[in-house]
This record gives sequence, C-alpha cells and structure tokens, in this order.
Amino acid sequence: AFRAPGEEDPDHLPLAMGMDVVAGLASSRLAARLLRGEESVHGVSGHVMGSAAGVSPGFVVADVAEGSDPRAVALAVVEEMGRVAREGVTADDMATVATDSERAWLSSLAHADQRADVLGHFATLRGGAHRAWEWLDDVGSVTAEQVQAAAERWWQPGAFEVLVFEPQEETR
Repeated sequence: AFRAPGEEDPDHLPLAMGMDVVAGLASSRLAARLLRGEESVHGVSGHVMGSAAGVSPGFVVADVAEGSDPRAVALAVVEEMGRVAREGVTADDMATVATDSERAWLSSLAHADQRADVLGHFATLRGGAHRAWEWLDDVGSVTAEQVQAAAERWWQPGAFEVLVFEPQEETR
C-alpha cells in the first residue's frame, strides 16, 4: 500500500497509468514476472484509487502461491515500482494502457446506471459533467516522462507499507 495524490493533482493520472504498467493489466510487468514467469503468485493486481482532494490510496495485491515466499513477492513489487521511477515506461506500455483505458471507459459508459455514476462523479468532484467526455483526451495526453516523474515523486524507497495476510488454521 502507498499514498498517492488526489484526482485533481497533476501526478494522479500519470501515477495511475504507471500502476497499470506495473500491476493493473493482464500484460503488466508483475503479471509477466510473478504470474507467468516465476509462478510465485496465483494473481496480481494494482490500482491507484481516486479521492477528490488530498491523498488517494494506492495498492498492489498479490495472491502468493503456496510454497512461495511472501517477502520475496513483496520485494519484487517494490522493485518493479522502483524500476518505473528510475527507468520509466515504454511507448508500448503507454499505448497498452491507453487502449485498455479506452475499452474500460467505453464499457463503463455503455450502461445507463454506470453512465449516471460516471457523470455524477465528474459533476460533483471533477469540475462538471462535461469533463467526463474529455477524460480519454486526458489519458492520451499523458507522456511517458510524466509517468516517470510522478513515480519518482511518489514511489520512493520507504514510501510503501507491505501487509501480509496469511491463512490461519481454524481452531474449534
């Protein structure tokens, strides 16, 4: 878990897109490394939530495979986030995130109840319902350099809290 900026902060969207590269998509770096490569997890996902102002929570969740070391998985997560801060993301990474964002966005607008939620969110928290129609343009305008700069600011060593939940045997 880590702290991220509120939605109106200029670092929010680039950081969220960086998280998609790290753990938010099926093609993410952690899915490739931990799920398909090492096979040390059953699944991995990540997300930067959006708060209207102030601080937003961000997280990576990994379902560690039996026999794998949760600490090694946690170190891999922090390492991949640090790699984005140090080395940035590629043009292919950015194109993948933009494509997935567009697919998810159009899907969320396809149903009337979800569309109402989206428009209500933008109307109350983002400066007006009309901003919803500009969101994909916002995604498309984020550069790889902005992703790296946001990661450098927010994903510093020591800025993470690792929580490990281990199953307990039932006692009666």
